[in-house]
Amino acid sequence: MFGMNRKGVRIGPEPLFVFARITQLRAELLVVFDVGGVTGHPDHCRATEAALAAGVWPVLAWALPERVARALSDEFGGVFIGRADSELDFSIALDRSRQHQAIACHASQARDNPVLRRRLELQGDREVFRWLGPSRGVPQEIGRAHV
Repeated sequence: MFGMNRKGVRIGPEPLFVFARITQLRAELLVVFDVGGVTGHPDHCRATEAALAAGVWPVLAWALPERVARALSDEFGGVFIGRADSELDFSIALDRSRQHQAIACHASQARDNPVLRRRLELQGDREVFRWLGPSRGVPQEIGRAHV
């Protein structure tokens, strides 16, 4: 099954589903994993690819700072994809208490997940993002903030 996005570009079934869903929900912004899925997880990669192929909505990617990705790769032997500060568009400060509550409820994010625990320690109270798709229409105060 194929369809067309708002630019008239032919898209496959996953982007078509994303396109239909975001149109139905009247979404104004898509938040996805960074290109490469941060850890290379195929589901994360496909979700990002589908969001980008779906059309012209602004696509904001959650990313890892390069120093965090490097530390995680060194400590755990996995492949973590990080970004240099110059590739990041902004960061936000946050209170991780709600995140810890959500993690406790999510079976695949078990409390004893050493990689997740270490990532949160390395990042402290900040998460970083970068624009992947068109960011027009996004309020300037969040379009490009100091990282």
